[in-house]
This record gives sequence, C-alpha cells and structure tokens, in this order.
Amino acid sequence: MKKTLVFAIVFALALSACAGVKADVPDNEAAKVKQAIVEEWMAAYQAYDAEALLSLYSDDITWMDYGYNDDPYHKVVLKGAVHEWFASEALKVEVKSYLVTMDGRFAVVNAIYSEKNGLTGKWNSTQAVAILEFNDGKIVKETWYYNTSVFHQY
Repeated sequence: MKKTLVFAIVFALALSACAGVKADVPDNEAAKVKQAIVEEWMAAYQAYDAEALLSLYSDDITWMDYGYNDDPYHKVVLKGAVHEWFASEALKVEVKSYLVTMDGRFAVVNAIYSEKNGLTGKWNSTQAVAILEFNDGKIVKETWYYNTSVFHQY
C-alpha cells in the first residue's frame, strides 16, 4: 500500500512539474516506468543538469543527431558534449508532447528545439522529434530529427 501511495505522489508531482506537456502512456507497469524516465529526461534538459541526464543513459548508449550529422555519439564522447552544451545554456528543449509505446520499449518526444546564435545572441527554433529506446531501465538509444536550416540564418 505504501509503495503504491509513494508512486502515486511521485507520479502526480512529475506531471505537475511538466504542466502543459501532453503524455500518451498506456496503462501498464512497463510503460509507466518508462514515463518516469522520460519525465526525468525532460527535467534534466530544463535544469541543464548534465549529470542527471547522463545518469539516464546506459553505458552503451548510442546518441544520434540527424539534424547535423550521421555520426553517433557514445557515452565517453557524449559525456563531454552534454557538459559543454549545458554549461553554455545555448540550447533549449521544450517538450510539447510524448508517447510511450505499449511495451515500454520506445518513447517518441515532440519538442521545440532552440539554439542561441553565437554571433547575434538571437534564439532560433525548429520542430524536433526525439526517439528514446529503453533497455533494463536505461536509455540505450536517443535519436534526434529536425531541420537545422533555421540555425544557419545569420
């Protein structure tokens, strides 16, 4: 009983922290567990908390960004990159909605991705989709898709 109550409270707090984000999550334990990871992922991006984000990734993470290149990042490289990105606070991820698949293997995140132009200081934004793949309670693959042409409008 206590475990269920604690889970309900944590779940309610997570939802209230992400007000305005539409979530489509099946009503089963596997999907709810992955929803909690997605909520932590969103919170880490919002807080520019590199360690919190990196803790969600498996040791064999493959992180892809099809907006810029097709070269995957693995945890060793990703660790430095995330710290650099978050320290500069020159990017934003505003999640609009997400869904978790019935089996809890994937989450599809719909977001607005923004970058700050280093020359003008102006923020440029574009629609983005991130696909998260889970295994053993960790993110094993994160793949981003978006149009970067808006970032090259100097």
